[in-house]
Amino acid sequence: MYAWFVLIGVVVAVAIPAVYAQTPELQTVTLSVNLEDTERSDTHNMVLSCSDSVLVYGLNLFIPQNDATDRYTIHENSIRLGAQTIQHDPYTSGNHHVRVSLLEGGGGPNLKYPLLLPKYTSLIIPIGTLDGTAGKDVTAILDVTYASNSDIQCVQKGLYGPQKIGFLSESSSAQTDASNYREITVQIAVDSYNQYLKGLGEQWWLEVTSKESASDSETALIKVREFYDEGIDIVIGPSASSLIAALYDITDRNDMMLLSCCSTAPSLSISDHIFRLTPDDTNQARALAAVLTSDGIDTVVTVYRDDPYGEGLSGALAKEMEYRGGIVASAMHYPPNVEDLDAATLSNGLASTIRDLSEVNGADRVAVVVISFGEVADIAEASLEHSVLSQVRWYGSESVVNLKDMTEGELGAFSEAVKLSGVIQYVAPNPLNVKLSDELRTHLDLSPDETVNVFAYSTYDAVLVLANAMLSTQSSDTDTLIEAIPYTAMRMFGALNHDSLNENGDLAAADYGIWQVIDKRWENIGTYLQSSDMVVLP
Repeated sequence: MYAWFVLIGVVVAVAIPAVYAQTPELQTVTLSVNLEDTERSDTHNMVLSCSDSVLVYGLNLFIPQNDATDRYTIHENSIRLGAQTIQHDPYTSGNHHVRVSLLEGGGGPNLKYPLLLPKYTSLIIPIGTLDGTAGKDVTAILDVTYASNSDIQCVQKGLYGPQKIGFLSESSSAQTDASNYREITVQIAVDSYNQYLKGLGEQWWLEVTSKESASDSETALIKVREFYDEGIDIVIGPSASSLIAALYDITDRNDMMLLSCCSTAPSLSISDHIFRLTPDDTNQARALAAVLTSDGIDTVVTVYRDDPYGEGLSGALAKEMEYRGGIVASAMHYPPNVEDLDAATLSNGLASTIRDLSEVNGADRVAVVVISFGEVADIAEASLEHSVLSQVRWYGSESVVNLKDMTEGELGAFSEAVKLSGVIQYVAPNPLNVKLSDELRTHLDLSPDETVNVFAYSTYDAVLVLANAMLSTQSSDTDTLIEAIPYTAMRMFGALNHDSLNENGDLAAADYGIWQVIDKRWENIGTYLQSSDMVVLP
């Protein structure tokens, strides 16, 4: 059965669940809010939230008379479903008590009847007071009649005051270089959203507490415990998969929620309370393998960090190469703690392996793939001592792409010689990410040759999807938000353009930009299209 409704000025067809068509059960819930009588105008929100979608048949507002100067108003198009305003008429009371129906034909704002209130979405009715004389407060009463299953409950909700969220940084807040872009991005996102909330007339705002983990699992655990002790159970970050893995148990036991901009390890792609605003590395492996085989490479040696990120991507790449008729002939790993990295010994072993493979297969068919963070510079520098390592192609994981160290001095010359390339998620320009990019360039004082890290966009959207879910549900309860975030993300247009999440709470499949060091600078030389499994070059 279908019914037609006008919602937010758009005519839509809504499938009505059979329970509404066959055995509709009407229920009523009463909302109330104290309207302070002061000498100034003010606005108070009445907020209704339901455990599932309902059809609202009655919205009856009663406000008792206080004094002759009292006026109450509902401004035109101010009533909202979450963040979306509904088209309706304005309403202002006379100098007497208010008894009015807000639905169509009731003499009030004339909301379309009946009103569909979707799941994970609150109905927000702002009631303004127009008064120039101080007097007694009054209580506004709203009776809401709705049709639903008997187990669906509608209750009064609302957020007020500061809503605290944590940010777990892996770099020092004192840093001003590109390594600190995530913390700067979070603050830009929070400031922007708070301005948006103020414009909506909301009575809550986001407040961020930052802590530094120094990319260390034990430190990260300590900092998350501190967040919990401070009453903060929603955390943006960390970015590293190794830290996400280390924090899983403590956040699960304490009903905490994490939103990571950058974690991509396939092993963490599970149904849980951790949302990752980036695709897991089975997607990167697919893109990288497609680029390798397109370049004529069928034999690969991976050099990877011995952590969930490195191990996961190396394993996924091996499967993808095999699928495409190639092979990861050798996988070499090193400790993720940079202080324990013996780059000289690693490069010696790598040179021996590459020499043997090149003699059998030919150097033009062999490549080194480094799955690394900044330590790729140490590995490459040690590799300068072995001429055989400059005779094959080198590729890097997404965390290597656009790394400035690989374009300077001797390393820049080496990168050009080996045609250092890599893939990273492609983000089409839109007004939001262009504005964010400009702001970050100013904050970080980036040179024209430097590119804003794509993870800045996923960091921004981690804040945006969280805040949108809080606004829509009018709740900061983690259980509520964990349910609502996938629904909210699917309908959101952010810095990443679209933020649809898969069943495991990770960003769904994405296209990848192909980058290469040319003339000692990173240049975008093509795109990998995931839907068609195709490498597109100019």
